[in-house]
Amino acid sequence: MEMNGSKREENEKMEECKETVVYMWGYLPGTSPEKSPILSPIPARLCGGDSWKDVCGGGCGFALATSESGKLITWGSADDEGQSYLTSGKHGETPEPFPLPTEASVVKAAAGWAHCVSVTEAGEVYTWGWRECVPSAKVTRDFGSAGSFQKDSTGKQSALPTEQAPPSDKRAGEEVVKRRKTSSAREESENPASGDEFFTLSPCLVTLNPGVKITKVAAGGRHTLILSDMGQVWGWGYGGEGQLGLGSRIKMVPTPHLIPCLEHAASGKDRPLLVRQGSVNSSGKAGRSYVKEIACGGRHSAVVTDMSYPIAR
Repeated sequence: MEMNGSKREENEKMEECKETVVYMWGYLPGTSPEKSPILSPIPARLCGGDSWKDVCGGGCGFALATSESGKLITWGSADDEGQSYLTSGKHGETPEPFPLPTEASVVKAAAGWAHCVSVTEAGEVYTWGWRECVPSAKVTRDFGSAGSFQKDSTGKQSALPTEQAPPSDKRAGEEVVKRRKTSSAREESENPASGDEFFTLSPCLVTLNPGVKITKVAAGGRHTLILSDMGQVWGWGYGGEGQLGLGSRIKMVPTPHLIPCLEHAASGKDRPLLVRQGSVNSSGKAGRSYVKEIACGGRHSAVVTDMSYPIAR
């Protein structure tokens, strides 16, 4: 049946009116004066004539998303939330573009407890936030060893998992906390940037081997995974629970490391073999399986292969 002109015009108008809507709920303190949790989904409004493309996982006290124009969007933090406020670009109630040192469009992004990671259409990865989560940053001390909560320079709590550490490290961390607790408000106002030693506020480009193009990123509590167009996965950050998949409980991996991947034996048996990702067989062809999707939890990781076989770390 042929559609008449008026009906066609009506359908075209309906197509034009379609708009992607992002809903938010939970703990986003910067979205309301009372800083109370949002108990039911409400729309998040994106200004500036742009439109939503996707929402990103993670973010402790702030939200992360991408727009159709390729911008990275952050919002939801409050100015007394310490690391969350700094990591999110100090964006509170209104979703706003986060400034990156590149004009390339952002295709994927993710956030951890206090760090963010994004990848552009050119396959470049940028990360910022808690300094131990940024490969190009120098880690001076793992203050997470002192307990489950630390105080930053402004006296705000920053959530970190409790780690087991030697007594000497614990005493050092406790002493740092004690000094911070006794610092006066006057000292804080005179030196508001004293906490910068723990944060990389400007996004840093992650250095990888030449020719590597990253397509997806994932952020855990204090670790990061990235996936290349060839199905290879790199990881860095905290690995004390084995979440980096390197076969050990190494506490800190400061640079991106290629992660071995589990692959079913060619015989079809349910016996996993530990092989190198992107391995090449005797015929010169790529291996039978490579990773398609990556995900990070607070202290674990998971991937999905092209054989739809989930692997947990």
